[in-house]
Amino acid sequence: MTIQKYSGDEVVGVSTDTKPTNMKDGARFFETDTKKIYLLISGSWTDITDGLTTTKTFYAASSSGGGTTVLNTVTLRNGLIITWTQE
Repeated sequence: MTIQKYSGDEVVGVSTDTKPTNMKDGARFFETDTKKIYLLISGSWTDITDGLTTTKTFYAASSSGGGTTVLNTVTLRNGLIITWTQE
């Protein structure tokens, strides 16, 4: 994919694209294939997506007095469900 520059310092491409080096700190690069977001800090592209991903597990208490049972595990990225497993 050819890198596309949008208004201001927003750049979009794929993970195999070379990220531009001629931009000011604070620029953002979005990889459409991985859904990762990079921020240009001190001249280096830093992946800030990891801080936006969380996994939550939901449990139910056993009615027989035993341990808990896993109901679902959900992974959220940027507020969107990206994986869901049902036990």
